[in-house]
Amino acid sequence: MGQQEVYDLLKKHRNKWLSSKEIAKKIKASSGSVINSLKKLREGNIISFKFVKRVANRKVYVYRFGK
Repeated sequence: MGQQEVYDLLKKHRNKWLSSKEIAKKIKASSGSVINSLKKLREGNIISFKFVKRVANRKVYVYRFGK
């Protein structure tokens, strides 16, 4: 699994906000590898993200293609 699969999925569903867990499930990859790919895509300003809620002392973000 690589950054390209995450990128392709977000581009395919460009108007939909997806969590890292949803992305991992759709591309059949581990949450950790998806989170690392999302971090790189965020740093490259390729994807958008926003805070949704706090669950058990952790923040939940959702992601989508584009800025």
